[in-house]
Amino acid sequence: MKLVSVLPLDKTVRAETLTYFSALEVAEGDLVAIPFRKKILHALVTSVQDARAEKASIKSSKIGLRKISRIIRHHPFPDALIVAARRTAEFYATDTGSVLSAVIPTGIYKSGMTQDPIRPRANNETLVIQTDDEDRYTQYRTLVREAFHRNESILILVPTIQDAQTTHAAISKGIETYALVLHSDISSRELSKELKKIQEENHPLLVISTPGFFAGMPPRTSILIIEQEHATAYKQMMRPFIDFRFFAEQFAREAKITLVRADALLSVETIQQLEAETYHELIPLKWRSASKASSKLVDMAAYKPNLRGHIRSISAELEALVAHTRSTSDHLFIFAGRKGLAPLTICGDCGTLLTCDRCKSPLILHKAGTNRKYICRRCGKEKDAHVRCTHCTSWKLVPLGIGTELIEEELQKLFPKLSLFRVDHQTVTRRKQVRELVHSFYETPGSVLVGTEFAIPYLDKPIGNVAVASIDELFSIPDFRIHERIIYRLLALRSLAERIFLIQTRHKEHPLISAVLGGNISSFYQEELSMRKALSYPPFSVLIKLTVLKQKRADLDALIQAIAPYECELFPMSIVRKGKIFTSGIVKIPRKNWPDQRMQQILRAAPLSIEIAIDPDTLL
Repeated sequence: MKLVSVLPLDKTVRAETLTYFSALEVAEGDLVAIPFRKKILHALVTSVQDARAEKASIKSSKIGLRKISRIIRHHPFPDALIVAARRTAEFYATDTGSVLSAVIPTGIYKSGMTQDPIRPRANNETLVIQTDDEDRYTQYRTLVREAFHRNESILILVPTIQDAQTTHAAISKGIETYALVLHSDISSRELSKELKKIQEENHPLLVISTPGFFAGMPPRTSILIIEQEHATAYKQMMRPFIDFRFFAEQFAREAKITLVRADALLSVETIQQLEAETYHELIPLKWRSASKASSKLVDMAAYKPNLRGHIRSISAELEALVAHTRSTSDHLFIFAGRKGLAPLTICGDCGTLLTCDRCKSPLILHKAGTNRKYICRRCGKEKDAHVRCTHCTSWKLVPLGIGTELIEEELQKLFPKLSLFRVDHQTVTRRKQVRELVHSFYETPGSVLVGTEFAIPYLDKPIGNVAVASIDELFSIPDFRIHERIIYRLLALRSLAERIFLIQTRHKEHPLISAVLGGNISSFYQEELSMRKALSYPPFSVLIKLTVLKQKRADLDALIQAIAPYECELFPMSIVRKGKIFTSGIVKIPRKNWPDQRMQQILRAAPLSIEIAIDPDTLL
């Protein structure tokens, strides 16, 4: 009889390990089925001991041991995967089983990973690529050819299902038989078929996978690529809140394979690692974004409110571009930052945007009991609501916003016969619907598509004209990464345009807008890194976000006392989710001091009422 410790592969089990007994020939690393409460879970064996040697501890235990149900597969996963999961769990103060369950799809439990999943390399450094999509795809095709020549495989991680399909279409030509795609949208039968091919195929493979299918790694993998490494989809928005990019890096380091982080615009954290010479360039980074399209900047401050306080969302320049698109049977994509109205305030007389005195971000009007006040959601500075325009001292301050629905309504009034499409979370909810709608847009000459960020991954072909109806509302989002996201989004939109790229903004003097239109982004990185260092934001610190229901505020207060001397900075405003009010705060810990074992123990023992997100991608 054996005493067996296991890692439960289920995020609902908060314990790092559980103990069972078994008479089966079980060994460390085996995948087994265990009874847990009223369920049967998958688990990995971490240690096996002779039960006779532990007889005294078994008798003194107040909890009766249960028996392992069965052995599913002997040693199905490489040690590097387990080590990477442990390191990730340590960093994010969670349990190893939760991390493993996030990267191992259920279909792999039956088949396991390939017996020779990795091919260690003598030079297993982390390399970076910063260039446009087509150049990256060309580089990937070169890497695949070279790997296949060495009888080695490549795994490309992509953030979303649509990105998996787009990447596969771009680089699989000529190797379709050996290029596979793994994501949650394929059927269980198709997944089993693909996993079987990965197990049995002797030829090297290219596997393009979303993060949840990481364990579908092909045989003899020597290169792991994180495509669009800037994408927020790599960060989990639910427990255990891990970042798959972190896990991938830990795996590559332990497996001694080459890691490539690639995007049109690399994250600030990656650039900082490059400057520290922790990462290295695979090819020279492209610091200037080239575009065939001519750029136009429209100053929306020239448009004043009418007697009812309404301001046009469609400028004369954009109206002319729509008319030109129709007359030439071209296509136009109009981007809006929101599907609803954005909370901005402008002067009704001179059109000046009301901004923060400290950081120049737009101020947002909030209720404070029976009174009102302006709050800067970037730096937190507050201002009395009874203020005048800083430019002309007028009292006539007008709140406004531009969303996809408003743009659609105005276009319908201006062009009743316009072929108009709209893509946002209000109009479509399923990927198939979006693909069909975007296909109709491409196939309809003289058509206009209005959409949010939700539409962009589906725009897989160049578009004649691209316009940004409003980007100003994004500057008001209370997130330390918002400038990085704005420039990333604008450059992506600019790269889609073939003839005209137009931006409507009241921030015409903002250096970020100038960087986009000029295509020079190197100065942006230096300013962003300088700002984050001054404010102790990543990559110079690790943020821990604590969120709790307002009714459970006492739990948060107790945790804040327990983590002293670290301080928790509570957000000045509550967060509302699905009608429930939450209180949140952040703890800043110097990067060099994390992981902190004492802090981790406290966080792991915290009540489930507290949502803990370590190194979150956003503070929202």
